[in-house]
Amino acid sequence: MDRPDLRRFTLAGLLCAALVASAGAPAAVPSEVQRALLERDYGRAASLLEPLATAADPDAQYELARLYEQGRGVPEDPVHALRLLEAAAARGHAPATFLAATMLEKGRGADVDPAGARRLYERAAAAGYLPARRRLEASVAEMSATPRLS
Repeated sequence: MDRPDLRRFTLAGLLCAALVASAGAPAAVPSEVQRALLERDYGRAASLLEPLATAADPDAQYELARLYEQGRGVPEDPVHALRLLEAAAARGHAPATFLAATMLEKGRGADVDPAGARRLYERAAAAGYLPARRRLEASVAEMSATPRLS
């Protein structure tokens, strides 16, 4: 294989990897689900995820929650999404814990609950989930920048 072909081959491999990464499906969900998400066939992905989520698979609960939260392939239902996220979080799924915290912070799927959101951010950060650590650091910075009344 000459150099231009090797570069094309490498570029194609990198493009495929980027597409898979952008689909957002973790490796723990079945490849058929990953394929449906990659193809943006969200209805089929939801159908495949539903029985897995019902069987308490935290990866499936997280992925299905994302579909319900965004209304992709299923009716938008933030309340159901939050329930699924809380179930996955109870099983130690750090990204689900983080997304549940974000929803509580914004009042999506439940009333705004800053204390509950903070507890979930802390749990996700303790599990080593970097976005949760960053969010907690940002909230500390926001609090220190807020003027105090004397």
